[in-house]
Amino acid sequence: MRRNILRIKKSDLEYLFLSFYFAISPISKLLEKIWIPRPATYIVMLMALAIYIINRFKILERKIDVFIAFLLLTPITLYAVIFRHADFNSPNEMYAMIIIFYPAYFIVRTSNVDKLIRALKTSAYISLAIYLPNAFIVENIRNQYITYGYDILLPLSIILYYAITEKNWYDMIISIVGTIMLAIFGSRGALISLALFYIYIIISQNGKKRIRNTIWVLLVVLVVLIAYSNLPSILSWLNRFGISSYALSRIANDQAFTSVTRGLLYEFIINELLPGNYLGYGPIGNRALMPVIRYQNQPYPHQLFLEILIDYGLVLGVIFSIMIIYVVTYMLIKSKEKFRYLTGLFCVVSLFPLMLSGSFYASGTIPYIFAIYMKYKEESLNQ
Repeated sequence: MRRNILRIKKSDLEYLFLSFYFAISPISKLLEKIWIPRPATYIVMLMALAIYIINRFKILERKIDVFIAFLLLTPITLYAVIFRHADFNSPNEMYAMIIIFYPAYFIVRTSNVDKLIRALKTSAYISLAIYLPNAFIVENIRNQYITYGYDILLPLSIILYYAITEKNWYDMIISIVGTIMLAIFGSRGALISLALFYIYIIISQNGKKRIRNTIWVLLVVLVVLIAYSNLPSILSWLNRFGISSYALSRIANDQAFTSVTRGLLYEFIINELLPGNYLGYGPIGNRALMPVIRYQNQPYPHQLFLEILIDYGLVLGVIFSIMIIYVVTYMLIKSKEKFRYLTGLFCVVSLFPLMLSGSFYASGTIPYIFAIYMKYKEESLNQ
């Protein structure tokens, strides 16, 4: 009997791998604290990735899009890593491109959708268990609020989805605690993204669920309004414990949606880098152009479409941008519930933040969305 309990079924290996893959960032950071270098974890992950993709690729009925993705992503990644390595913001960003960006399409495209959804939930529990306590580390509170906010955004959004749709008490508790932690220790962008995902979940429900959830929305809005009206008192109370909340402070000062630095940065890109840039500067090319005198602290555009237009030019860049908008719109309107959930999840809590911060080369967002689209089209053709 004991052997049967300990034995892992072959059918569960995909689920276990996907859970590990989506939680690779927090796991690697945790292992690094116990003296296992992050590159060592990434090497193991790469080996597992290769085995997984090869095995899953064999059972795919339609493989042409996988070949196309390979032909597109391979030179982009190799060029960026080999010839643009000095332009990466940090070594970890380069690892993110190799471990997350490059294999993202293949991972989602070759996976079983139901196991993928199950693995995302498991990885969310793992990630929050590791990340949430980091708020009480001094450097995270004072200097790493952006990193902290986006670290917990995706896993928190996943748990929030199940708290609303399945009403599990433990998911509700995690969602409430996580939202409070994000509001206090995170960034404005992550907080806005979480709010948008909450709204997306509500409006995507049908019939009685939508009516019931609308009541919850009204209650949440009431709580938010009460909290907003008492923000000075809340900030004062937090200061007693030595906690300075960047997001809440900006909201209290009516600066939730303003950013002088971003405005100047976008103006510089539009006026100086885009005119005449028809063919682009190549993958990661924007990094070599950004460190001018006024923007030495801004290693990349912090805006998805501007980054695409700089690197791939006004011709391919516009085509690529239109494709992204089309796929997202199509999936949110036309696809089935589980595909809408995945699209909405990656779109609202990952694609939307790329409009304000970060670089899509260090994220699997764009490949994920295209892979979900192809999986849906394949499933539709089989029915």
